[in-house]
Amino acid sequence: MTVSNLDILQRYAEGHRSFNNLDLEACNLSLQELTHASFANANLSNTILHGATFIGTSFCQANLKAAGLIAGDLTGANFKDADLSDTLLTGSNFSGADLRGANLKRAVLFQAVLRGANLREADLTEADLREADLTGADLSGAQIKSEALEEAILDETIFPDGSIVSLEQP
Repeated sequence: MTVSNLDILQRYAEGHRSFNNLDLEACNLSLQELTHASFANANLSNTILHGATFIGTSFCQANLKAAGLIAGDLTGANFKDADLSDTLLTGSNFSGADLRGANLKRAVLFQAVLRGANLREADLTEADLREADLTGADLSGAQIKSEALEEAILDETIFPDGSIVSLEQP
């Protein structure tokens, strides 16, 4: 079922939190606060979500391909098995987010905060992680080239092979 951004905002204001399986392709939800909602299995491809707040929101198995989400707050959000390929996520906060098995191919995560994020088995092929904060993140089994992490902030980060990078403090 296709719905508009105004439908979503009205339903959310009325207390609805489940937006599962909806077709929201190309909607504009920039600067909106939709915390603790669920967009599981929803189509959010090409959606504009810049500056939006989705704290604790579920996007399990959602399609966010080519969405724009610059400077969004996704703290504790669930993106398990979601498609975030070709997505613009510059400066967004994914602290404590669940990104297990997520498709992040070619995603732009420049200066994104992924502190304590679970990226186990995620596909980060060709993802831009320059200056991303991966402190305490778990990349076990993730598909990523070590070169992609050269400019990232790494401390207590679990690498795909299970090794842990720790910064020594004098």
